[in-house]
Amino acid sequence: MLYREGNYKGAIGKWEEVLIIDPENLEAKFNIEIANEKIKSISEN
Repeated sequence: MLYREGNYKGAIGKWEEVLIIDPENLEAKFNIEIANEKIKSISEN
């Protein structure tokens, strides 16, 4: 939900919480990378 609202940093925080519980969660790792790319592209514009 946070990601869909454009709150990429908030979403990353939640996915990082998932990784604390499940360090091998590939979906969370993938989503963090996607959100970081979104933040990067926004900051470049």
